[in-house]
Amino acid sequence: KFTALSFTPEFPKAGDKVTFTYNASYSPLKSEKKVDVVVYVLEGNAWKALEPKLIAKSKVYTSSFSLTDKATAIAFLFSANENKDLNGGKGYFVPIYNAKNEISKGSYESLTLLSNNMGRYLVGSTTDKEQSLKYLQLGRDAYPELNATSGYMSDYYSLLSIVKMEESRGFIKTDLIRFAGLPNLKEEDYGFMNRWYNELKMKDEATATTEKMKTAFPDGKWKQQEMIAPFRTEKEPAKKEELLAAYEKLYPVTEETKGMHEFYVSQIANSYSTTDTDKYMEWNAKLPVAQQMGNHNNIAWDMALKNENMDFAKKISYAATNYSKDELTKPSAEKPEGSTKKQWLEGRERTYAMYADTYGFIAYQLGNYKEAYPYALAGASINKFKNAEYNERYAQVIAKTKSADKATKEIEKFVRDGVATSKIKDLLKELYVKKQGNETGYNAYLTKLEATAKEKKRQEIIASMINKPAPAFSVKDWDGKAVSLEDMKGKIVVVDFWATWCGPCIASMPAMAKAQEKYKDNDKVKFLFVDTWESAEDKLTNSKDFITKKGFPFYVLMDNDDKMVSDYGVSGIPTKFILDKNGNIRFKSVGFSGKDDELIDEIETMISLAEKG
Repeated sequence: KFTALSFTPEFPKAGDKVTFTYNASYSPLKSEKKVDVVVYVLEGNAWKALEPKLIAKSKVYTSSFSLTDKATAIAFLFSANENKDLNGGKGYFVPIYNAKNEISKGSYESLTLLSNNMGRYLVGSTTDKEQSLKYLQLGRDAYPELNATSGYMSDYYSLLSIVKMEESRGFIKTDLIRFAGLPNLKEEDYGFMNRWYNELKMKDEATATTEKMKTAFPDGKWKQQEMIAPFRTEKEPAKKEELLAAYEKLYPVTEETKGMHEFYVSQIANSYSTTDTDKYMEWNAKLPVAQQMGNHNNIAWDMALKNENMDFAKKISYAATNYSKDELTKPSAEKPEGSTKKQWLEGRERTYAMYADTYGFIAYQLGNYKEAYPYALAGASINKFKNAEYNERYAQVIAKTKSADKATKEIEKFVRDGVATSKIKDLLKELYVKKQGNETGYNAYLTKLEATAKEKKRQEIIASMINKPAPAFSVKDWDGKAVSLEDMKGKIVVVDFWATWCGPCIASMPAMAKAQEKYKDNDKVKFLFVDTWESAEDKLTNSKDFITKKGFPFYVLMDNDDKMVSDYGVSGIPTKFILDKNGNIRFKSVGFSGKDDELIDEIETMISLAEKG
């Protein structure tokens, strides 16, 4: 039951026509003049996006839509411009019922996905892993046959490991014995058990399970996977060709394996790109056009970064850019069922912006500044001049094509709006020195420009302040010394969850090193870099080798059992927490924007605010 949303029938079933009423007076959108809706009809882990026309009467909106025969859940998204009604973060999620007005079997897994990351992706709702686990448990209770479904149980184990880490290991071990005793096991069932035995570091059981699978399915998919495995590690393009030909002679391409075939073909094409462009073009031409152009753009970009084979890079980038431009007005494919019309258009616009940005960069590298201008402009403007990386390429071009005064004014705006990279600021400095004859006064000039953006960001950070007790922890450092929350009392603590395999974590490390450097003489501020979610056999050596090679002066704690990351409710890394001197969480920062200066300023601001309480 929802306050703002009602619908009939009360227990919607697959194939039903659903009529709904949304009363904006009871929602955060009550002041909006016009409300829009997107209805996502889930079919397992896939979905269809519907855009029923709303009939408005004052603040009350009504409409209807038909459910597919495969429907397993419904998600409503009500919005007005950039504002959304997310039902307090929980989302408007509705199950599909069976003939007895009971939640259908497939609905439990769909509701799990919605309360987990799928809901956040589709409508922006809050991820609730505990609720997700509850749905899976309810499904197991209502439909005991789900306990014999490897996909369902794998999802259950995964969430249980996160939500109830302490008890999950023993339960999973015991439950795997139960599962192994089920009759008529399929090949994927053995794969499921093998995966979890490996997760639990039960090597003997994993090996035994693999052997049982091979005996039970002597010509199973495992055999195909073993045959194609050398293809993935082979570096020589010609040998890749031979391996694929031999594989597909035994296992011809089917509709089911078409996607994987195209992946292999793409790998061969890409492996030729640096050594034989004719062979690259030959193999790339075997792919669907959209995929061809994606490869063109990626390869052209890599060549442009290295300033190598630029004539070829320009040729293929030009083809990709023109293709993506045509797609804006004359799309070659039908709208994807899972996208709204707006999302579909925005996706095509983003693709054109990316391809145009690549072509503009290539033209710039070749010294063709006037040719580069419209493409660099397209890349930056489609992103509404809010993407600092695109702005950087555009700024480089206008510095060559516009007067110093005009270029300076545009670049100043990037700095004021907080969408400037370090290179953009360096470019601004060059223009400043060129005009003034020296750099006297530049720092004051830059500080003044940055003040507006920094204050805006500061207000956003203040608005994000929280105040809740940090979960207690006791985690060992590289030397085996236990470090606890209690040890940190009286200090401001920056806790950075990371992993050696995490690209954004690694990308953020130079900025984090600079942020830490600013507090090297402040014994009231402590940085803890918590290595978590690692799968290496020797996690300690893996962590030490990685940080030592990178040369970062970090104090690392080893969350070997992933308990600390779970207790802190982390759903993705890098995630940083700022704890105050009383052991309370005051800030949580997820991800990395790619802008070092922004991250450093953010950490400094959060520490300052946490110190003030």
